[in-house]
Amino acid sequence: MLDLRCGAKKSLADPPRQSLVLKSCDISSTRPHLLLVGGSDSFARLYDRRMLSPLSSGRHKQPPPPCVNYFCPMHLSDHGRQGLHLTHVTFSPNGEEILLNYSGEHVYLMDVNPVQGSSMRYTSDDAMKFFNPTTILKEVLSKPPHSDFPNRVPAKRNLTASLDQCRKLLQIAEKSLKEGANYYYGIEACNDVLHGHGQIGHALTLECLCLRAALFLKRDWKNDVHMAIRDCFRAVEIDPASFRALHCMAEALLQANFKF
Repeated sequence: MLDLRCGAKKSLADPPRQSLVLKSCDISSTRPHLLLVGGSDSFARLYDRRMLSPLSSGRHKQPPPPCVNYFCPMHLSDHGRQGLHLTHVTFSPNGEEILLNYSGEHVYLMDVNPVQGSSMRYTSDDAMKFFNPTTILKEVLSKPPHSDFPNRVPAKRNLTASLDQCRKLLQIAEKSLKEGANYYYGIEACNDVLHGHGQIGHALTLECLCLRAALFLKRDWKNDVHMAIRDCFRAVEIDPASFRALHCMAEALLQANFKF
């Protein structure tokens, strides 16, 4: 069905020249004509089997067949990192999303049919455009504080207790950063503050974002620097004059080797 012996790409703009070793494939359960293929480069390929012509012979290498779309995280699409490749690709049960798993990297969830402005639509020219944190920030700040009590006094007490818990979690994260150990647990503490306690206010959100960005840079796993840049953008959106956010942003951009 597919001749991918000349299908591998080093970057989004690079024409396919090398042999693509098949690692994983999946068929959409809702649209069986859609075939998702992952191989020995960074790009997952979506094919429509109705558009594929039958192969006359397997003896000779043929140009790679046209695919409906390529899928790849934007920060991986133009670097051609040595040894980076997909290990597993799959459709979601409803066929609207795909999951990409990379060797030595992270797992990414993307829309099969991204809407206009979706952060899952990756092209070689969109590197900085999708770091805009406005939508994510509004979603975090717009969540009301959770309360099962019908009157205001218990709700206020519940919010106070939640904020106290957030401050304790930030102390744990600060301790991880100062001691230079257990960065993972510090990051998880920040995640709990940002996503587990509803509306926590601008000040705590700013502090938590800067702290998590610093922890990402210290942990230095693959893609951590990009996650730190994301947090710094969100922090600067809250307070453009925040020294900590701007300092952390500068450090993150230096680590990422960004060129201005």
